[in-house]
Amino acid sequence: MALESTIRRRLSSNARFSEAESERVVRLTRVYAEAVELFGGDERAALLWPNTPADYLPDQPAIWLVRLSVMDSGARLIASHIRRTAHCIF
Repeated sequence: MALESTIRRRLSSNARFSEAESERVVRLTRVYAEAVELFGGDERAALLWPNTPADYLPDQPAIWLVRLSVMDSGARLIASHIRRTAHCIF
């Protein structure tokens, strides 16, 4: 994912993130934190879950949640899904 390479490059050179990059990092961090909570503190599961493609719609290609979370609307959708799952609302 392009964001990962951007983060690594910026951190290694002590460079600042652009405003858009900062917003994406915050969104991904928020989704990750909610996933860690959903998985009872299991950080490994929280990392694997959004990086595993899932078939949500019949006859449609699999969706990678981590790719959705880069966009604000996608991050909100995933956060909502996490909260519904945590409260057993499917």
